[in-house]
Amino acid sequence: MTLIEFVGCIAIIIGALAGGSFAYSRFGAWEAIVGVPAGVIVSLVAAFGVGAALLFVALTKEKIDQRRRLRPVFGRYWSRDRTKDWESLVNGLESGLVLEGKVVWQFPYGVFVDTGHGFPALLKIGDCTDRIHTAQAAISASISARVRGFDNERFIELTQKEDPAKGSVQRPDATDDASDRR
Repeated sequence: MTLIEFVGCIAIIIGALAGGSFAYSRFGAWEAIVGVPAGVIVSLVAAFGVGAALLFVALTKEKIDQRRRLRPVFGRYWSRDRTKDWESLVNGLESGLVLEGKVVWQFPYGVFVDTGHGFPALLKIGDCTDRIHTAQAAISASISARVRGFDNERFIELTQKEDPAKGSVQRPDATDDASDRR
């Protein structure tokens, strides 16, 4: 159960108790039956409001934490002063171009890479390889990946998956195991 669900359940219980006790104290026992559903409805509305506020706080905290961790490496990459730099980078880098860089921060769903362009590059776990289970690259590890696109948060999106347009590329020194077994 998440924090938002827990707060919602507590709010529903408190609303039901408050609605029932208010109706009982004002109108008597019979009207208390009506007060409980009314209290639940009011508390549901309040619980959704509290849940939405907590979700907003969690998302804002994640963004602030991300910027705080990336600022020593990339500076204030999100500021308006860097808009021209970002636009020239977007126009200069082509999709599919291979970039090399070092991992500067790991998080649960990927890594941020410093490619030397002044903006963070994001390699999500799902874009690491075509294999299902992949370990994250360690901090300070050198990696190479292709440019997949650009994010509105000013990230260069990277991928290590094979380019579907090129298809499967086999190394020239690789041998065919099936022909060796015959």
